[in-house]
Formats: sequence, structure tokens, C-alpha cells
Amino acid sequence: MLELRVHGVNNTTPAALLDVPADSVKLKSGDKLGSFWQSTAAAAEGKHGHVPAGITREAYSWGGMVRTTPQFGSSGAGGKIAAVGARVFYALILPFSIGNAVQWARRLTQPGDSKGRKRWIAITAGIARVFGLILTLLFTTTLATLAIDIGALQCAADASRCEPLKSVFEPMEGWSPGQRVALMALVPVAGVAILWAISAVSRLRYDVLPGMEDNAAEPGAADKVEADKVDDKPQVPDGAEPAPAVAPAGAVLSIPGFWSNRVTRHLARAHLAAAVCLVAAFAAVQASLGWRTTCAGVDLSATCMDVPQDGWFWPYAVLAWAAALLLVIAVLLVAILPTMTIQPEEERRAKWPNWMSILVLVLSFVMLGVILLLLAFGPTAPDLTGGVPATTPDRLYGAGNTPLVLVIAGAVCALSGVSWRPAAGRWKTAWAGCGPAVFMTLALALAAGSSAIAVVMIGDWLNGSKGPTALLGWTQGDVPEPPGRIDLDWTDTSGATGEVSIGGPAPEAMGLEISRSYVALGALILLGLIVSVLIFLAIAFLRPRDVTDRAEAWGAPPAIAIDVPGGGVLPPSPRALLSRIQAKRRAAARLHLAEAGAGVVSITLAVSIVIAIAWTWWATAESRTLWSVGGNEQLIVNFLDIGMLALAGVGLLLVGVLAAGASSGATRPLGIVWDIACYLPQTGHPFGPPCYAERAVPEIAGRLNAWLRRPDRRAVLAAHSMGGVLAVSSLGVLASVESTRSQLSRISLLTFGIQLRPFFGRMLPELLGPDVLGIQPVQRPRLWAADPWMKDFEAQQNALALPRNVASTAAMPVGRLDGTLVTDGNSDGTPIRWVSLWRATDPLGFPVMSTVIEPTDASWHNDVDRYAAELDLSGYMVEVGAHGEYYRAKSYDDALRQLAGVPPWSAP
Repeated sequence: MLELRVHGVNNTTPAALLDVPADSVKLKSGDKLGSFWQSTAAAAEGKHGHVPAGITREAYSWGGMVRTTPQFGSSGAGGKIAAVGARVFYALILPFSIGNAVQWARRLTQPGDSKGRKRWIAITAGIARVFGLILTLLFTTTLATLAIDIGALQCAADASRCEPLKSVFEPMEGWSPGQRVALMALVPVAGVAILWAISAVSRLRYDVLPGMEDNAAEPGAADKVEADKVDDKPQVPDGAEPAPAVAPAGAVLSIPGFWSNRVTRHLARAHLAAAVCLVAAFAAVQASLGWRTTCAGVDLSATCMDVPQDGWFWPYAVLAWAAALLLVIAVLLVAILPTMTIQPEEERRAKWPNWMSILVLVLSFVMLGVILLLLAFGPTAPDLTGGVPATTPDRLYGAGNTPLVLVIAGAVCALSGVSWRPAAGRWKTAWAGCGPAVFMTLALALAAGSSAIAVVMIGDWLNGSKGPTALLGWTQGDVPEPPGRIDLDWTDTSGATGEVSIGGPAPEAMGLEISRSYVALGALILLGLIVSVLIFLAIAFLRPRDVTDRAEAWGAPPAIAIDVPGGGVLPPSPRALLSRIQAKRRAAARLHLAEAGAGVVSITLAVSIVIAIAWTWWATAESRTLWSVGGNEQLIVNFLDIGMLALAGVGLLLVGVLAAGASSGATRPLGIVWDIACYLPQTGHPFGPPCYAERAVPEIAGRLNAWLRRPDRRAVLAAHSMGGVLAVSSLGVLASVESTRSQLSRISLLTFGIQLRPFFGRMLPELLGPDVLGIQPVQRPRLWAADPWMKDFEAQQNALALPRNVASTAAMPVGRLDGTLVTDGNSDGTPIRWVSLWRATDPLGFPVMSTVIEPTDASWHNDVDRYAAELDLSGYMVEVGAHGEYYRAKSYDDALRQLAGVPPWSAP
């Protein structure tokens, strides 16, 4: 019997997972990303790390796949700076992972869906991919603002405006504007190209794994011969009948090749092409409009084509429109590209996406190269205007309105996400079926907020002591709109408008300026986040929490007297222990409000984004400043000052935290967030960190497959927290092909401290929902209830029985995982023996089958869930168990021995 333990979030070490000292483990196989470990120490029964006779215990470590960042050279100053940069880079692309979850939170195709439903599902898939592209373009615009708007056109034009980097920009002062733009335009292109390169390496790293190559197709004859050879023993003994055929499973996670998704490379090319086209459009428009004298619009008449007479250099105009057209093509390509290996939803056999994505990418780079070469080596503005300098803007045209337009487009996508799931059964899903809208709102707010933090923090640093609102052209004692100066907007004699600062005080007096879009969005998003967190904390902590009734229904104290261990100098008091248990239960109940809290935050952020859009749109349309919206301009200026200082402060704080973390090793920032967000394949956004499950899930399945090739072997897959998600996913891999499907009957599942039912099952119902796992659907947690799950508890008291979930007569029954993950949905397949442990003091642990043991009428019995002891009496000090160390509870040892067929052990 193999007991394979899989850890959860926070990258539990192999030694801790095996419950032995750090120096008592050895590497069995694997590398620094994924590895299998065994204990080298023998422990007596009742002691930490004891392995019952007849069991081989291994620990699988997968945290390195998602927690590590690339190493750059030695530990010197250069290496440390690179490490900090890598950690900051990972923090900036967090919105990409949240945006990728949108693709999986929507309604996926199910058997029996009508053509109309399938068409709507395909449309929502396209909108989800376009939303991901919006995040990429917002990231590109931020880099373009920093590099071209601030760097090339302001700092490089007059290095004294950027005193901290004066020596860097002084050599560029003698260059033409075109040359400065041509050089700095390479920065945003390089930033997105790095994202593309990392995603390409990630796909090569995680897509194809040894041991489970037959996941995508049935093995050939040669593969079967090799599969039969394990320790020189045949898979089927002589004279024995082969295992009977098992019906294929019907879940999404049981589709062959689900974890070998290679079609997202087309999406990655389209994202890169769109980003390059946006930078090309910025550069071309800057040249054409910056050299304007009399011609309005794109006029290709003989007059405007006579370049020496007029500054509307028409080749740049043509290139600008061509770049915009190619950008539209890239957006359409993203909308229609098939990226999911789910039949029959989107997978197409046509090969046009491959060559189309390559063609668009090549054309975008060619166009960008032509534009940059013209800017660097072509005629300058004075050459085109007969020696008289044309209007030379000190700002990048479109850099202010582009983020506003992108945020508006993202908000429209988020609003549409409210209707992506059908009305029926919405109570079974997170946020009443609005999961896609919530994920898009959070991703958009995080993307816009991080962009604002980056622009404001860098701009304020370069601007010196002039004050935050000086970045918007305001200084103490000045009229808000200086005579003769139009802040960020211009109007020429032909009536054309755009973004630029013309007239008024000299640039040296005004200092650097940034676009109002970043300021309004950043300040209001930060305000909305603070307000939403305060609202949630007030509700969570002002309302008393009490889960005693639900805990007592499972036999937890005080219904059963607390057994105080004897011995010791001062035996703990039962009353004190009960008080500590109840305090942990209350804390856990508050953390169980994660779904409700995320709903409060998303609603508040949505309101903040809408107000910021309206505010910025009004100021732009009316050619007014942000502080002109009300009668008290000084009050709004003060608000902007505080908001911009807060944005800069948050940015500095994050950089400081990330820098401090870089000194402790190669651990990725916000590791727990990545553990959860990077579970899903990158079908919605290709530039987030890699999907570690594409390696971890087949690797777990591969280890089970290798062990179970001998018919006299069995396995218990023991998984904690997020490891439970990986464990059930690996069972889907084994159920996906005929060669491993028969092995399911020799596998048992032991989970503890998991979130499958209330979190993942509600947020990703088609992947891990009730029908997939064969569990009872769950009511949402109530934000103001003393017990967040009391409504679900009451509903489960009258719930109907699931198939095979009948009243039990055995003293210690064992439940089953019998949903579509391992069956065909019609009770034809191989249910998995399943025991799951939980306790009310666990902030991240929940029952997985139902909130009750049995309903009021006793028509069925919950044979899966068991209550784990809340007191850990195995150590020197008595501890109240929370999310970890379940394997020290007697209920874990009892469940393991029962699943393994090992006689139970009783303490003397």
C-alpha cells in the first residue's frame, strides 16, 4: 500500500509533510520544482512520523513550481537588483492570472446543451479572451507612458526636469524628438516580449511530462510493452483475466489531454502582436501629429502630400492607420482563437490560427521597424517645415486617453459577465452566478491600480519636491488653469484636438506631467479598496460569531468532555482549553466569509471605477482639469494630493516588501495567491505565471500509475488543502484513458482541510462542482449570520439523497467519490473510496460531502466527512489544531488504516 501525501498552499516542506525532523528525509525522485520524498527515520507507534506496517509513505512536493522565481547570477549587488526586479515583475502580472480565471468561471459546455447555448458559450469565451488582451494592452500603455511620455518626450527633452536621472537623459537632449521616441519605444516592446518569452518557456517546461504521455492518446503497442515492465514482473499474472473495461468518465477534468494544452501559443502571439501594434501606433501618431502645421485629419491631397509646405507628414499618417488596422485584426484574432482543449466547445482542427497568428506578429514587427527607422533616420520636423520648427509637444499623444478607453472596454466586459451563466441553479455558484464579473472587476481594478501606482510613484520621484499634484500641472498659488495653457489637451486652427500641454509656463517651471487617467483611476480605486475592506472588517468583527451548534452536531466539544492529558507540572484546564477552541472557531468563521468579502470588495471597486471613468471623461470632454468638477477646487486638489501620495506610498511599500523578500531566496511574492490562481490552464491570458498543475497533476497521476501497474498493489492518495484539488484532478487524468481507468478501483482518497465544496465547487462548478465530485451543492455563506454556514446546515437537514448516498449501517463506513470525474454520469464507472477530515477551528477546512452527518429523516448518511480532533495532544504543549498537522489526529490514523486495510491502533 502506497500512501502518497500531497501538501497544500504555503509550500509545506517534505519533512513537515512526513512529520519527521528536517534531516530525516531523502529524495526519491524529482527536481527542485516537483519531487517525491521518503522518510529515513523510524518512529514508534503513537509518535510523530510513524508509518504503519504494510504502508510505504511518500510525500510529493510541488510548491517550487509556482513559488520560485528565476535566479540571475551570483548573490552580489547585480544579482540582488535583478531578483528584486523579477519579484516586482511577478507582482505586476498578478492581474493576468485573475483574468485567466474568468475563462473557467463562466459556463462551460455540458452534454445536452442546445446549439444556441453552445453559441452563447463560445461568445463568452471570446469576450473573456478579449478582456485578457485589454489587460495586456493596459500593461503596454503603462510602459509606453513611462518610457515615451515621461522618458523620451519630457526627461530626455530637458534633463533638468528629471533631476534624479539627469545624467541618464542629458546625452539625449541634442537628439531629435523622433530619435528619442524611436529609442524609448523599444522599452514597452521589450517588456511584453519578455512576457511572451517567459510564457513560451513555461509551456515547454510544463506541457509534456514523462510517465503519462498516453494522457493525450491511447498508447501504441510499444508503449504497452514498456508499461507491462515493472521490476521485471508482468502487469497481469499468467492465467489471470485482464481487468474488465470501465466506462469513460464524463467530467471536464477527465478529458484526455486536458493538462496538455498547447494551443495557447497562438493566443500568446496575438497578444504580443497587439502590444507591438499599439506601440507602433503611438510612435506613428506622435510623429504625424507632432509635426502638424495646417492639415487636419488624414488628408492625402496634393497639398498635404507636399511635405516641404506642410508638416502633416503623410507616411506616418498611413502607418498610424495601418498599425490601428492591424491592432483591430489582432483583437479579432484573440476573440475567435480556440484555446481550450474541451470538446466540443472550441477545439477546431483547422490550422489557420497558427499561420494567422504568425502572420499578424510578423507584420506588426515589420511595421514597428519601419516606423522606428523613419523616426531615427528620416527627415526631422524642421526639415519638413522649411527650417521653422513645427509644434513640438512635450507629451505623448493618446497616452492619457488610451488607459481610459481600455478601462472602459474592460468595464463593459465585466458588466457582461453578470449574464454569462444561466439563471437556473445560480444559487449553487459563487456570487449568484456572477463569478466572471467578479473576477474581471478584481483583475481590472488591480491592473489599473498597479499602473497608476507605477506611473505616479516614478513621476513623483522624478519630479522632485514640487508636490504630487504638480504632475497634473497644478502648483500652489497658481490659477488652476493658467492663461494660455491647456492642460493635456490642444486645439489647432483646423479644429483638430489631442493631448498636449501648449503655452503657459515653461516646462521647466511646470516640471513633469502625467495623464489624468492614471491619477483619477488610481486614487478612486485605492479609496474604494480601503472603504470595502473597512466595511468587510466592520461586519466581520462587529457581529459575534458562534458555530457551537454546528460543531456539536459533529460530536465536537463541549458535547463531549475535553480529555485533559495527565502528567506534567501544570495540566491545562478544560475550561481554558474550551475557551481557546471557541476563539479559534470564531476566527475561522470570520475567514470563512471569503466569498462574501470578495463580493463586497468587487462591488465597491466597480463603483469606484465607474466614478473614475465619469470624472476623467468629463474633464477630457470639457478640456478641464480634474479639480474643476466641483465648487471647492482646493478640496479636490487636496484629495488628489493625498491620493497620489498614498499611491506613491503603496508603491514604495510594495517595492520594499518585494526587495526584502528577494534577500531570503528565490521565493515568488504572494506565494499563496499564486498557489491558487495558477492552478488553471492559461487559456484566457497567456502571459501570467505558468500553470503548475499542467505538471503537478500528471506527475501525481504518473506516480500512481507506476505503482499500480502491479495488480497486487493499492494506494491511498492523502491530500491537504490545495493538494486536494490536485489529487482529484490526478484521478481525472487516470480516468481519462482506458489504460489507467481500471486502476481507480485500487485507489482510495484521504483529504483533510480542503475547500472543494464551498470554494472551488462554487467558483468552478464545471471543473470541481457537485456533479463532478458527487457531493451535495452548498448554499452561500451569510455575511451577517453568527454562523456563516447555518443556512446551508439547515438546508442540508432536508436535502435529498445523492445516488449511492444511502443510510449506512456499518460502524465506520467509507464514502465514495462517484461523480462524473470517475464515472460517465450515469453511475457507470469506478467510484473512489473517500474519507475527508475537517474541524471548525480550521479557517480553510470544510466538510466536502455535506454540512451535516445525516438529514433529519435519516434517509441518507454522510460517509465521507469525519470530524478531526481540535486538540493536538501529541506534542510537549497542548495545541489547538487549525489548518495544519491533521496527520497527528487519531482520526487521520484511523482513516488511513481503514483505507489501507491495516489493523487499527489503540493508545496504551
